[in-house]
Amino acid sequence: GGLDEFKERFRDLDMLLLEDVHFLRGKDRTQEELLSTIKSLQSRGGRVVLTSSFAPSELNGLDSQLVSRFCSGFVTAMQRPDRDTRLGILERKARSQCMVLPSRVADLLADRITGDVRLLESCLHNLMLQARLNGNTVSEEMAMDVIRAVARTSPNLSIEDVVSLICRSF
Repeated sequence: GGLDEFKERFRDLDMLLLEDVHFLRGKDRTQEELLSTIKSLQSRGGRVVLTSSFAPSELNGLDSQLVSRFCSGFVTAMQRPDRDTRLGILERKARSQCMVLPSRVADLLADRITGDVRLLESCLHNLMLQARLNGNTVSEEMAMDVIRAVARTSPNLSIEDVVSLICRSF
């Protein structure tokens, strides 16, 4: 509701990072002001970084000029991180938190949490807090407890497990 405050706050930046722009669907006035803000920033050499769960072409319900601005820059899809990247994220985060993360625990987390980086970080954060609160060292058992509590993981089923389950059912 504070349009003047919005203009004053966001039009003088060097960089604007706006996540989840798809949530602006149906908010015509906000889209209009965002478009003006983007034009203002870009005219002064400012940078604009936008994220969305959808490609610009899939952003139905957004102003066509705004979508055109989104497409005028570098557009890329973010892929799920591979195992080595997940391990690197865990190691850097643990180091930044002065946490000792045994390699077997890092491997376990990197193998089980394969999609969302935020979920991976959340598991590490919960693991760190649990260890500190309980005065324990980080263990694989503790990591499995955190994974069960925080992350929904799909079980690693072998073909034998599937055949056995089907045979028991029928």
